[in-house]
Amino acid sequence: MLDSIEAEEFEAISAELGFLWRDQQALLLDLAKAQHQSKVARISLTWHEMQRAAGNPTEADDAAQSALREVMSSADEAVSKLRVDLTENREALSQLQEEIPKRIVSSQRLSLLRLH
Repeated sequence: MLDSIEAEEFEAISAELGFLWRDQQALLLDLAKAQHQSKVARISLTWHEMQRAAGNPTEADDAAQSALREVMSSADEAVSKLRVDLTENREALSQLQEEIPKRIVSSQRLSLLRLH
């Protein structure tokens, strides 16, 4: 009976680890997208600023610059939040890995405990 309980616990841990790993992969993908969006907006904003400095500004440039600043701001906020979420996810993974020996009590270990 103990072995079946151990097997069920191992299966539950595996499912938790799988969920956390998939969540981590999704967070990494979202982080990469947000970082890319921010970088593209920065490059575009720099291009518009160079056009203005070269004496080629248009009214559309002002609107575009404003929109790009908003994109950068929201992307940077998303990056910050995703980094926090990723840190929490990594901590949860580490904690779960540390708990494995405590959660899976083998019959062999119980026998050793009974002997002491």
